[in-house]
Amino acid sequence: MVRAFTTYVRPLLEYCTPVWSPYFIKDIELIENVQRSFTRKLFFLCGLPSASCVERLAILGLERLELRRIHNDLKLMFKITNGLVKTKLQRYLKFAPRANMRGHRFKLHILPSHKQVFSSYFLLRVAPMWNVLPDDCFNPNTVSAFKWKIANVDFTKFYRGRS
Repeated sequence: MVRAFTTYVRPLLEYCTPVWSPYFIKDIELIENVQRSFTRKLFFLCGLPSASCVERLAILGLERLELRRIHNDLKLMFKITNGLVKTKLQRYLKFAPRANMRGHRFKLHILPSHKQVFSSYFLLRVAPMWNVLPDDCFNPNTVSAFKWKIANVDFTKFYRGRS
């Protein structure tokens, strides 16, 4: 059942996440509730004792959909900064000067926007998460190596939905 969920349902929930990633908590909850409902029903059908959503996800080997969206956004940003994907976003990327900044060499400098319309804009959404990544995440040159490096980073402070 988990394989069927990850094969048929989860791709529909994650479709075009870099283009449209829910910003409002009610939208995040609607998407997360699909996975919560599935895991709750699966535990009931299998006769397993009730558990919290976090415990169910850990037992089933699944991740929060919100975390998967964060990872997908960061992978796309890695592809953009390394020239693996050509977009018009590259002209808006400005790297912070390394001389007076702590952190990695690819730290982004994005001017903040106070307009609601830009609240879920890709660069404004990804830059804070990108800037807190440890420097060893940027040593690999391949996307798969970057993916494995960010898997160990804690992004819980960037969650907007309930746990």
